[in-house]
Amino acid sequence: MYHIKYLLIAAVLTIGISLAEQPPAPTRHVVVAVAPNLPESVRRDAALRVSGLFQSLPPGTPITLLDAGRLVTVVRQQAPVGSRNLRQQRAAAGITAAVRLCLGASNHLGVFNPPALLDHIARQIHTPGADTDVWLLGPCLYANPAEPAFAMSGGTWPSDGHLGAGRVRSVFSTRERGQQLNGLTIHWFVTDLEAVANEAHREGVTRFWALYAGTQSGRLGSFSGDLANVADHVEIGWRTPLLNPLSLDPDDTGVTMRSRRVERREVATPAAEVPAAPAVAPVHVEQPQSPAPTSAPAPLPRAAVTPSSVDPLHSELANLPRVAAGNVALAILWKPGRGLWENSDVDLYVQPGTGPELSFRLTETDAGKYHRDVIRLPADVGGPWKSTWEFVELSGDSLPVSVWLNLFSGRGPVSGHLRLEWRGKLYAAPFRIEASEGDGSKHSESRNGRPEWVQVDLADVLRHPLAAEH
Repeated sequence: MYHIKYLLIAAVLTIGISLAEQPPAPTRHVVVAVAPNLPESVRRDAALRVSGLFQSLPPGTPITLLDAGRLVTVVRQQAPVGSRNLRQQRAAAGITAAVRLCLGASNHLGVFNPPALLDHIARQIHTPGADTDVWLLGPCLYANPAEPAFAMSGGTWPSDGHLGAGRVRSVFSTRERGQQLNGLTIHWFVTDLEAVANEAHREGVTRFWALYAGTQSGRLGSFSGDLANVADHVEIGWRTPLLNPLSLDPDDTGVTMRSRRVERREVATPAAEVPAAPAVAPVHVEQPQSPAPTSAPAPLPRAAVTPSSVDPLHSELANLPRVAAGNVALAILWKPGRGLWENSDVDLYVQPGTGPELSFRLTETDAGKYHRDVIRLPADVGGPWKSTWEFVELSGDSLPVSVWLNLFSGRGPVSGHLRLEWRGKLYAAPFRIEASEGDGSKHSESRNGRPEWVQVDLADVLRHPLAAEH
């Protein structure tokens, strides 16, 4: 009798211990997708971070490891219960698979295709209505040899128009994908930051992938080359969107590859006697354009120009706005070579006497303001083109220390004119950039001698005054 009693007590205790070790019901699913071409410098740290999930995530959390090149599940296992050592023993299969997946990600010929990968996760792994954290380890610049027209190399990224274009026109279309990423948060450890051309390129690519997820009701929670930071976001289940608020740009509807944010065109309301100048405001793609300031420069009366200074194509230089009395203004208009009207982007870099250089990168300082960044010129030379200009205003009457022009994108050579307003007088002089194509401003720190960069000779500009019309 006593023997049976002890057996019953032992059985109850065993059942109790077993029940105590049962993991709680999972509240989220973690999916780790490793690209087939991880840089060798990050493979070891990535292996340690990914394998550590089996010991750091709450017990019961499902973890799926994916070979992102082949879209194959390597292992699916729950984070086990128990002490750290016990969890390590129980998760041995998952830890081994994670180490092999990361250390073996050396196939540089493999393709990391985020759209196809996210489709696979949404349709084959994600449970509708549940929360899924997707940890991507791979490059952010789309590069599929089968789709070279959509490559994000060379400083480009897809326009917003791709997202609604339909799959026949774009691999990035989300129109047919619906809300399939609802409940997914993407944490992206970016492995190709060295291939990003410049800050504008980085911002454009980041915003595009955030929109790609957002238009499918998902969210981009992390997008960084900091492995530890992204791993921490995965472990804690970070849910805050990286960019918020985020919306499609209604002016960016073409299915093209961008190298700059879109210049928003505003229709000015004519005044009673003199046409109003276009609105003057910096453009930011992440948010709607700010309304034009009430102190926007007034239009300059038409002027007669000396025949030697301006050709007929640029006879509208005098229509550019005049700045406040005592300030200095510089503006550029250009036409691309070979009739490629939409493929040339020239940028103005102005170094005031004090403070940093003004350009599309830095649009306002105490020394002045970069009012407008023109991305491209419309094809209609006789129409809206006459009111497109890139314009900088400096406070005070001191001429800038230096003025540079850069062919950011498009094919050259490119010719145009620079207009200067100084101490109540107007000047205009031609310029020409002989480069065969733009450099995305990546040589801004070593511009001397570069064909994409031309320094303006202000002394020469002052030899070409504009005379007021009678």
